[in-house]
Amino acid sequence: MDPWRAAAAALLIPGLLAANLWGFRAARQWRSARLQEKFLLQTSEMQPDEALAGLYRFPDQSGNPALAGRSLGLELNAFHYGVME
Repeated sequence: MDPWRAAAAALLIPGLLAANLWGFRAARQWRSARLQEKFLLQTSEMQPDEALAGLYRFPDQSGNPALAGRSLGLELNAFHYGVME
């Protein structure tokens, strides 16, 4: 094997292995976050408002008397299914 190919292999192989290992770790973390969000959405009617606040942007409920006292789970379902009151 000529020295250029050996040098290229010595640089490329460890770099590819490191990138793949990082990618596998990042994919595992991404999948875990998506599964948690899926669970929160599937059980949104039972979740507290604090758990749902990070999923969508909701208007500030404290300053809006029409939304005061309403659950974000109900608002999320109305938003998702297009049923607005």
